[in-house]
Amino acid sequence: NGSSEFLSNAAASFIGMLYNRQLLCYMGTNGIAAYGVIMYVNFIFVGIFFGYAMGVSPIISYQYGARNQAELCNLFRRSLSLLAGASLILTLLAELSAGLLAGIFVGYNPQLYALTVRGMRIYSVAYLFMGFNIFGSALFTALGNGKVSAILSLVRSVLLQVVLVLLLPLILGGTSLWMIAALVETGAILLTGFLVTRYREKYRL
Repeated sequence: NGSSEFLSNAAASFIGMLYNRQLLCYMGTNGIAAYGVIMYVNFIFVGIFFGYAMGVSPIISYQYGARNQAELCNLFRRSLSLLAGASLILTLLAELSAGLLAGIFVGYNPQLYALTVRGMRIYSVAYLFMGFNIFGSALFTALGNGKVSAILSLVRSVLLQVVLVLLLPLILGGTSLWMIAALVETGAILLTGFLVTRYREKYRL
């Protein structure tokens, strides 16, 4: 049942190396440095989504096991509302604070600073959907459906990322590497929405 979490963590290192290879090829060492800054900042924002998903999962599991459908449905709806609000706030915060955050790390180099700010603002669009995708995978784990949770993690953490990292720069150039996170989360939320809708009646969410 924890296979989705394993896939997400195991894929992170491989995807990071793949990104570095492509960034070095298309943007040079400045691209790798900018990506490193974006990832440091990303840990803070993603941590909020993961923290909520991990915190609410045991409650969902308990209510599901107790067959308390009213409370399970209430948790699901409240979670969607909270995630919608948090996604908007975090996206706006990331966009508005990109210059300040980049300046903390690379303010000494104007060229690198400009590249980092631009990349961060493009990357930040991913926060609009990221929370829902993280919650979707955690939801199915909490409901004991490790298979669906693993599918979501595999598609989001591995398949979409690998395909886009390898192919998108060939079509749109190196700058498109900053767009990949947003495109991955957009594709993943379509799959998450489809699977949640498909299983919603079964779990009475």
